[in-house]
Amino acid sequence: MTNRQIRDAYNKISLSPQSAEEIWLRAMESAEAKPQEKGPGLGKHRGKTLRRTILIAAVISAFFAVTAFGIGYSIHQQRQQELRQKMQIDAHRVESYVEYPLPSEGERLGAAETDEITVTPLSSSLSGELIDLYFNVSPVELSLADCNADGIYCSVDGEKWHFASGVFPDPDFSYTPGVDTLRPEDVMYDTETKTLTMRSFLWIDEVETGGTAEVRVLLYPEEKEIGRFTIQVSELESRTCLFPKPFRFSSDEMDMTGSVLGVELSPTCMYFIVENEVAELLDYTARGLTWDDLTPEEQEQCRKMNAAWARAVDRVTRGTLHMADGTDFEVPGCNCGNFENGVTKWFADWPLQTIDINAVTAITIDGTRIELN
Repeated sequence: MTNRQIRDAYNKISLSPQSAEEIWLRAMESAEAKPQEKGPGLGKHRGKTLRRTILIAAVISAFFAVTAFGIGYSIHQQRQQELRQKMQIDAHRVESYVEYPLPSEGERLGAAETDEITVTPLSSSLSGELIDLYFNVSPVELSLADCNADGIYCSVDGEKWHFASGVFPDPDFSYTPGVDTLRPEDVMYDTETKTLTMRSFLWIDEVETGGTAEVRVLLYPEEKEIGRFTIQVSELESRTCLFPKPFRFSSDEMDMTGSVLGVELSPTCMYFIVENEVAELLDYTARGLTWDDLTPEEQEQCRKMNAAWARAVDRVTRGTLHMADGTDFEVPGCNCGNFENGVTKWFADWPLQTIDINAVTAITIDGTRIELN
């Protein structure tokens, strides 16, 4: 094989220009470092052939060395890109989404030389009450994607630990641990490198907005710390829209009424601002009482009222967002509510999705369309 043929073969390698050039430089350095063989039977032609053979071997050796790094490195880069595209970060101009630098070649190769589990942070996303953490863990088995007691947990203070699960790209995917069989294509899992992309979370009140926080990652039940990484806590962009007039609603079961005053939109979540006209009846703590202070009859009445109110609120804290381009976005039911001074902000989020908050023109609640200014 001539030097030109070697160069042609090298040019056909499907790598980035930087990685490809690195292969060639390594090969040349390796070939130059080889001692020249001398002997009575070694002619000029055979010497050239030997040097070319050494160069070919060096190219192959360098190729596989860089490729081994490339496989490990590219899965992190690939997952970062997939998450960014899946959540439409650029299209919806989400500024609170943060990506983290991937490990350098030396760091990655050093980690690959052992069987220890490594943690590679990918990104973080603010979602109202939560900070979603996305990171890669490898090498691990697919079973670690299950949401169960044995697995991976994250914490910032070493006291409150939050479980991590695999990232399921399909929001409609249904899976019951212990009943259904989890397949690699159901979750972000790379079988070649045994890399699992995981999601955990922190409560927003655990960190300081505008600052940074160090996240500890624990493998349980071994209770072994397998990594730490630092996240940036940015401010969540939002848009508050008060309705032209309150949207009134009532319970079908009891004599209770309320009003939806407006909504607060964010790329990853939203709040329904609900005024509760029977708040004092529902919130016995506002009267300085505890549950044990109530009589059995009052406790039973409180249960009935809270259940009826929850069902009434659920009807008006879900709906459809209408976008400027004519598309619609369905808002799932709310997860929880923060109550203060007779007003509750009911929180709904949509993992692995975002919206352009400035493109929302109207919302439909309980069959009624309300234009947003």
